[in-house]
Amino acid sequence: MPILVSGSIAVDHIMVFRDRFQTHIQPETIHVLNVAFHVPEMRKSWGGCGANVAFHLNQLGERPILLGAVGAGFEEYAEWMDRHGLARDHVLELSDTFTASCFSTTDLDDNQITAVHPGAMDRAHEARVDAVRGAFDWGIVSPNGKEAMIQNARALKARGKQTVVDPGQGIPIFEPAELTEFVEGAALFIVNDYE
Repeated sequence: MPILVSGSIAVDHIMVFRDRFQTHIQPETIHVLNVAFHVPEMRKSWGGCGANVAFHLNQLGERPILLGAVGAGFEEYAEWMDRHGLARDHVLELSDTFTASCFSTTDLDDNQITAVHPGAMDRAHEARVDAVRGAFDWGIVSPNGKEAMIQNARALKARGKQTVVDPGQGIPIFEPAELTEFVEGAALFIVNDYE
């Protein structure tokens, strides 16, 4: 039985700073922070939380239903998904915004500074669980636009689907009451030590 995966679909730009952030960020001048990190290597990859989960389920022989939103600049990513047999039937394509992008720089101590441009992710709520054709018993709600995360968790639980809730990096966007509602009734709640 397919698994519905709701979450972000993004282009990741991964960079490594061959030094330590702490050498360049001085706590006594943090109020006037203006620093640049020289990163001669950059790797571009197809990511986003929902797309990563769907890709790996696909690699395990499952046929996930990916639910999310993308925008301009998605063509090359779409070709990659097609080559890897990852269905795009429920990926909403928006022409008036960019596909979400993530820019991560990691230093030699594995500290990370990340900037995220949400783009189409902020309108992922327009891709609705109710529009999904086909049967599924499980749904996964991973980091995405806030409205999409809340809406999709509600819809999955209301339909009696086993729901996995993984707020990940999205935890700070929720008020305590929203996070409580988001988690209540979930079959599984996933967080890491830092979260």
